[in-house]
Amino acid sequence: MNKDNQDPKAPSNDNPVKEASGSKQPDNLKTLEDKIKDFQKTTDGKKGRNADDSESNNISDGMRAGAELIVPILVAGFIGYHIDTWLGTKPLFLIIFLLLGMGSGFFNVYKITQGIDNRGKSDKD
Repeated sequence: MNKDNQDPKAPSNDNPVKEASGSKQPDNLKTLEDKIKDFQKTTDGKKGRNADDSESNNISDGMRAGAELIVPILVAGFIGYHIDTWLGTKPLFLIIFLLLGMGSGFFNVYKITQGIDNRGKSDKD
């Protein structure tokens, strides 16, 4: 049978994918398997997230630490100021509450940096 007379839908004997010597798998299948293995090595096993997400987690932890340092100081200063205006004891309660707010803020940052989380998670898991 002539190549010109062949049915275009019929499979040809010319295999465009060359088989590797001594292997039953085509080269493109091997490269696909290699790509899959490389991808599996780069994932950390948590819902398909890449290992590169650790940078965004670090940024998130930094933003959280900043907020947990500033917010208690501001809230404590606000409470101390209003107690002072209510009792007429200007800067006494403001100073006391600011010191308590700073202590609380620094303790919160310490917990974040040490992986101690009050939500039951830790970085060591």
